[in-house]
Amino acid sequence: MTIDATPTQKGEREEALLPCPFCGGDAEIVHIEEGENAGGSCVCCKRCNASSNVEFEFKENFISNWNRRSSSKAEGEMREALTLVRMSRGWQDMAGETRAIIDAALSPKESA
Repeated sequence: MTIDATPTQKGEREEALLPCPFCGGDAEIVHIEEGENAGGSCVCCKRCNASSNVEFEFKENFISNWNRRSSSKAEGEMREALTLVRMSRGWQDMAGETRAIIDAALSPKESA
């Protein structure tokens, strides 16, 4: 597999982020500026908010760590958990946007 690289602000090459292994959503790098994790960075899914560990000093590998996570086991566990949420008594009380995200995560993924 070839991973594209994009230039960073420092002119270095940076690996492109693969989609979220849980929902397939786009991921982004988040640099934390405030709070107890200030100075740290992580990768976060824009769709379901899954995230990597917060890295502070050795940030060289946090993108590649996100990209190599196994999606098969994680996806199965996430689908099982979301199915249980959908079947719960509180399903109708959830905000429509939350229900739509869960429905989208459980729908079959389209092949490109």
